[in-house]
Amino acid sequence: FNSGYETTRNVLSQRQMRFLLELGDAIRGTPDARTARNRALEMFGQSLGADRVGLHEMSGGGSRGDRPVTDEWLAEGVRSIGRSIAVSELGGDVSTLLRAGRMLVVNDVSSDLT
Repeated sequence: FNSGYETTRNVLSQRQMRFLLELGDAIRGTPDARTARNRALEMFGQSLGADRVGLHEMSGGGSRGDRPVTDEWLAEGVRSIGRSIAVSELGGDVSTLLRAGRMLVVNDVSSDLT
C-alpha cells in the first residue's frame, strides 16, 4: 500500500478537474470559437508555465510539411514563430507525433528538437 501515490494521484485529478471547470467558465459566453480558443490557449499556457501554446492545422499529406499556426498564445516578451513552420525543421520524432495527433511538449528548443 502506497498512500503517497494515492494522494498524489487524487491531488492531480482534483487540479485537472478544477482547471476544466475554470476553463468552462472562462469560455462560456465568448462571442465566437476563435475567442474561446484564444482564451483556452492563454489558460493552458499560464497553467503549464509555458512560454507559448499553439494550435496547428494539420493538412492532409503533402510533401511540403508546412503547418499553419491556427492560434497561438505567447507569454510576455516571447516572439511568435510566425504563421507556419515546416515539420522538417523540428527534427526527431516530432513529425510522427504530430501526424498521430499527439500533444508535443518542448522544454528546451535548443536541445529537445535537435
